[in-house]
Amino acid sequence: MAHQIFSKDYGCKFTCEHAWRELRYDQKWIAQSTHGKAKRRKCEADSDSVGVEDKEARPIGVKAAKAAAKAKGKAKL
Repeated sequence: MAHQIFSKDYGCKFTCEHAWRELRYDQKWIAQSTHGKAKRRKCEADSDSVGVEDKEARPIGVKAAKAAAKAKGKAKL
């Protein structure tokens, strides 16, 4: 049924099934697939922040992990 909705909306077949199967349980995409739940909340005290709910912290990125490892290695010397 989801494939029919996609082809109706976009006028072509969904061709990324293999990628979807690999990534559907990835932490980055699970946070974005909250059906029926509000992704943002209004916050009067913090007007400059977006107000995205942080249920689970995202994992550290590759560049940040390398920088942290490099800094940790320099600290040992």
